[in-house]
Amino acid sequence: MMSIKKGDRAAFQALFRKYSRPLHHFVFRFVGNAAVAEEMVQEIFFKIYRAADKYEPRGRFTTYLYRVATNHCLNEVRKADYREKFDSLDQAPSDDERGGIVLPDKEQAGADALFWAQTMAHKLQELLVELPENQRVALLLNRLEGLSYQEIADVLDVSVGAVKSLLHRARHTLRDRLEEWEKKHEETDSSTR
Repeated sequence: MMSIKKGDRAAFQALFRKYSRPLHHFVFRFVGNAAVAEEMVQEIFFKIYRAADKYEPRGRFTTYLYRVATNHCLNEVRKADYREKFDSLDQAPSDDERGGIVLPDKEQAGADALFWAQTMAHKLQELLVELPENQRVALLLNRLEGLSYQEIADVLDVSVGAVKSLLHRARHTLRDRLEEWEKKHEETDSSTR
């Protein structure tokens, strides 16, 4: 980032190559739409480039990156026109966009197992998008991006205790909603037999 601050375009390109994919996964998990995520990643990197002269290294660069990304995502999601853009681009995520959810090998698993795994991955993404914003961000940064409690606290500008609480509530909410969905799914399956 310090090279970018000095105007080194190659350094910015290297930074983009290194972080654009993980950032896309983070943003996709946040907004639940690949096309919107791609556009937002471009906007985030543009913000970082424009603010390079103001960058002061206080911690890891990834903490700074995810703070900028989180703020940008929150601002975009809160805009009224975001919903229109999101709804018009509604699409199911590809396997690659599921963000680390490992699906069974098609040759090793039967069609039913593969279908169930894909259905669960899609439902989990839906439930993740429905979480309150602060819980979603904390969970994504911790479980999927590997940030520590302290790094998440820095990104969200909250205490480590607040991060632990957010993570606990997010996991609890996801678990409860997934169990409810599974029960409904099982009831539907048993009534159609």
